[in-house]
Amino acid sequence: MQLRATQNGISVQLKMGMENHLDLNLPRDIAQGTALTINSGDYILVEMPWSGRPPYIESILDEIMELGLIPIIAHPERMDMFYEDTQLLERLVSKGMLTQITAGSIYGKLGVKIRKFTKDILVNNLCHVIASDTHMALGSRAPDLYDGWSAAVSLIGHNEATKMVTDVPYRILYG
Repeated sequence: MQLRATQNGISVQLKMGMENHLDLNLPRDIAQGTALTINSGDYILVEMPWSGRPPYIESILDEIMELGLIPIIAHPERMDMFYEDTQLLERLVSKGMLTQITAGSIYGKLGVKIRKFTKDILVNNLCHVIASDTHMALGSRAPDLYDGWSAAVSLIGHNEATKMVTDVPYRILYG
């Protein structure tokens, strides 16, 4: 893709990474190279199961950390398990894991319940990265990072919100 972008005069530097679904096989997938870290570095983006709370969640995340990787929990504000156990996210962050919230969650695009929980995550210093979670150029999953950042500024201030879309992602990409 990088070669094709360059050939077409598109000035962009692409980095590998993916959202990895948390299950019992994730540590094996990491070892086999079928689960990718961000830019082949020390951070791995992990998506929790959408509903329920399998009993292995914390043990698998601990095992990933024992491999020398830092899990980044993708959109915890949208996961049932964090509503049901509000201290779970605090425990994971206290172990050194990071979180990445969806920009649309901050300004209410995904509903009032999610917006309120996202606010709690932000004001309690449980968020490290704000991301667009873009899946398409137009429509309901179109880029909205600026709107999310702007809403975060009103909750936690310009400096903290800006770090979540610049400084922290840069450190994740480049160490």
